[in-house]
Amino acid sequence: MLKKPHFFACLLCCMSLLCCTRLLAQQNLEFAPSFRNYNTDQGLPQNWVYNILQDRKGYIWVSTNLGVCRFNGYSFEQFPDTLFSNLTSVMTGAMAEDSQGRMWYVDFQDRVFYIEDGIIHPYAYNSVIEAQKGKADFYHGLMLEGAGEELWLVNHNGGKVLHLWGKGEFEHVKHPETSRFHLFEKNGKYQFAFPNLLDVLVDTITVTFNKDGMLRTLDIKFPINRNENGGSWVGRVGKDGWLFYLSGYVYFIQAGK
Repeated sequence: MLKKPHFFACLLCCMSLLCCTRLLAQQNLEFAPSFRNYNTDQGLPQNWVYNILQDRKGYIWVSTNLGVCRFNGYSFEQFPDTLFSNLTSVMTGAMAEDSQGRMWYVDFQDRVFYIEDGIIHPYAYNSVIEAQKGKADFYHGLMLEGAGEELWLVNHNGGKVLHLWGKGEFEHVKHPETSRFHLFEKNGKYQFAFPNLLDVLVDTITVTFNKDGMLRTLDIKFPINRNENGGSWVGRVGKDGWLFYLSGYVYFIQAGK
């Protein structure tokens, strides 16, 4: 049992802490974000950045016009390889982390690699991908299953998706002929593919949602006087919401509307 002097000292200390906590709660604390600009002067391989991804360990991965690098909070590092793979562009969405924490990417030459223990390794069936490539094809999207047992490569040109598994087996997930926009979703991850949206003058874009092989379509109407700057982007909002950016306009889609 505490003696009286000790008891009153502890009581006074607790009361002081409670008063301080109450005073802090009554104040409006403001925190200003701190921004820092990183470029080649700080070690970034190239100032053209297409994608930024954080892995499960907290490292920041950046895809640039000169390959992939990793930021550890202090400096950027690139990894050695004998195939000169890390000297070509890695486009938006072309990086993915597998179940073992290894980072995979596909470069502008349609070659797939993964980084393990600081070393770049080529995908065993890059020759299969090369054999399926068209003249103007390049893959801007990569999705993985497990530790790379299955791959989905999304082709910007024509909305094609190449699915690979096993010992070089593959199939083409065709872009729906009636659709101008193909949103391909697998195991909660997604990529989008589409032909050139500005090559036709229409006021409706048909979007096909391909979720784990289940297809549904939706017509999006937009003003025919579109922004001449063009461009497109899609992002998820919650469980069933999507934001589409098409040629200067932003559309919010939820529950099929």
